[in-house]
Amino acid sequence: MNPSNSMFDDQGKAVIIDFNTFTRIGESLENVASTYEWYDEELKAAHPQNDLNAFDEIRIWLGG
Repeated sequence: MNPSNSMFDDQGKAVIIDFNTFTRIGESLENVASTYEWYDEELKAAHPQNDLNAFDEIRIWLGG
């Protein structure tokens, strides 16, 4: 997840877009496209915690 993977709807609710880069839990992240500075190079496999960490980074990026 990174800021370019989300938008806001008419009510101001955040909506996730661009699902083509999402990977199933447990699958390798070795050949997955990533965005510079929004990717942890130490991550080797998809895991739910990766997304929670990304949401926290987006919260910080938004100034929260």
